[in-house]
Amino acid sequence: MFSPLKYQHPGHEITDEQEFWEDIKSGNKLAFGYLYDHYVNGLYYYGIRICQDPEIVEDCIHDLFVDIWKYKANITIKTTIRLYLAVSLKRSVINKAREKNKMISFEDDEGHKQEHAPTIEEKWIKKQFAIENKRQLHRCIEQLTNRQKEVIHLRFFDNYDYEEISQIMGVSVESAYNLVSKAIATLKKIVKY
Repeated sequence: MFSPLKYQHPGHEITDEQEFWEDIKSGNKLAFGYLYDHYVNGLYYYGIRICQDPEIVEDCIHDLFVDIWKYKANITIKTTIRLYLAVSLKRSVINKAREKNKMISFEDDEGHKQEHAPTIEEKWIKKQFAIENKRQLHRCIEQLTNRQKEVIHLRFFDNYDYEEISQIMGVSVESAYNLVSKAIATLKKIVKY
């Protein structure tokens, strides 16, 4: 979902999240700008799968970063910054969507990666296969429960590990493994039909 942290602090490069977070807590606007630039797109795509209302997602992302800057001195991150942002955004989007009586689900958009092929024809054929495979997968995923959809997206589309999934979903790590396992088993049954 997000690329690794690599922040260029004046004088040296910071790859340690704790040191980076301390820069933000001390009021470093460059570090805060980097935080926003580094995570905003991934947060948007994650949020839009929770609630398909772009206005809600954008408002929640805006509020999240405003709150981070406003309360930076009091925020302690016990996990990773990525996980902290994802959990915070999820909570905010769900609350705001409920306030507005909006539907919450975990659908992915129809965007796809560009395929590189030697000829235009091969490129087009690969693209058509990719689109059809993606559509079939999404049709199968739509038959899962909301909880199973969420865990599949977190694990396989956003590449969260099981510990991060357990924190985002508010379940134990063992439950996260079980949810993924059951969702995959259900998908296998659906695909066979």
